[in-house]
Amino acid sequence: MLTIPSRRKLLITILPLLMLPLAWWLLAPSADEAEGWVLVQKGDLSVQVLATGELTARQAVEVTAPALLRSLEIYQIKIVDLIPEGSQVKAGDYLATLDNQELSEKMQQLRIEIEKLENERNQALIDTALALRQAREELQNLALDLEMKKIQLRGTEYEPPAEQSKTRLAYERALNAYENAQQAYRLKQKQARSKLMGIHTLLNEAKRKYKMAEEALKALTLHAPTNGTVIYHKGWNGSKKEAGSMVSTWDPVVVKLSAQQELVSTARINELDIHKIKKGQAAKVRVEAFPDRIFQGEVIDISNAAESDDSKARYFAVDIRLKKQDPALRPTMSTFNRIECSLHQKVLLIPLSAVHYTPAGIPYVIKKKGRHMVRQQVQLGAADDLHVIVKKGLKIGDQVSLSIPEQIESLPWQTL
Repeated sequence: MLTIPSRRKLLITILPLLMLPLAWWLLAPSADEAEGWVLVQKGDLSVQVLATGELTARQAVEVTAPALLRSLEIYQIKIVDLIPEGSQVKAGDYLATLDNQELSEKMQQLRIEIEKLENERNQALIDTALALRQAREELQNLALDLEMKKIQLRGTEYEPPAEQSKTRLAYERALNAYENAQQAYRLKQKQARSKLMGIHTLLNEAKRKYKMAEEALKALTLHAPTNGTVIYHKGWNGSKKEAGSMVSTWDPVVVKLSAQQELVSTARINELDIHKIKKGQAAKVRVEAFPDRIFQGEVIDISNAAESDDSKARYFAVDIRLKKQDPALRPTMSTFNRIECSLHQKVLLIPLSAVHYTPAGIPYVIKKKGRHMVRQQVQLGAADDLHVIVKKGLKIGDQVSLSIPEQIESLPWQTL
């Protein structure tokens, strides 16, 4: 049995612990301090991605700069003139003009080189003719000398041995000189042929390049290979090639022609939303030129590489096939696209503005608990532009605040 002093000590120990909930209830921020309370409700959430875009031809004919430019070591060329985008053209109609300055300079260099090589060839022919004629004359003289030494050798039959030896040595020297001259003559012929062949090779190559340059010069004026609508080509950075733009040999497309057999809406999807897009998703397309009409569509292609627009924002190109084509539609018409990514039915929903995050990235809400507030950790699901699905942490009828109270750090924390 506890004595009176023991009971008094126990009461002193337990009393502060019993007072803690009361103190929290009295001192904790009141729910009345926060404004804009909303109820957690169950409903349907349609996740959509909205994006602008333009009509493009699914199949288009590419009109390129002359392929001969690469062989002429011209790797970039400027578009001097280009007809307006959206123009309707027929086969053979004028499309664009490319700058001929660098090509003209290349042709001038080739003309100078051809003239130089022709002069070298002519001089080589003259030098070769003179050198070979001199060598032939020398060879003829040596042949006569050899014949004379041969006759002298035959006439020494009855001469003393010493005289015979002397005459024989003279004959052998003449024979060696003649044979050496023959070898030298053949070598000179071979050298002359080799030199002339080298000059001819360089000359023919220069003439071949000059002919290529003439053909390329004619091809700098581009004409439509088929009927269609003019579409400006986008370069690697996403900007359209127009008058003043440069065309490179690794991306030689100057302009495209749409045969208008099938048009798609190419939507520019923000890189933050691209993970939501899947092939086969339904879409609604509104063409700016016909604001009262809505075209049903389907996602058929998603680009793997991001592009950048004039504002340097990165986006992915997504093609949406229009289920119904219309002759009034034209490539390059601006579009507004609404892609239906997913539909979640009968789920708990709260406004996005009610969700907050800790420095560690943990989502939570300010939940009303009686007359007071707590920081309630939540597990979130899919979201649209206004609402987000709550998977754990809340139930129907809970109230969450749209504002942040001043004493938020003092609120109790409730985990899942």
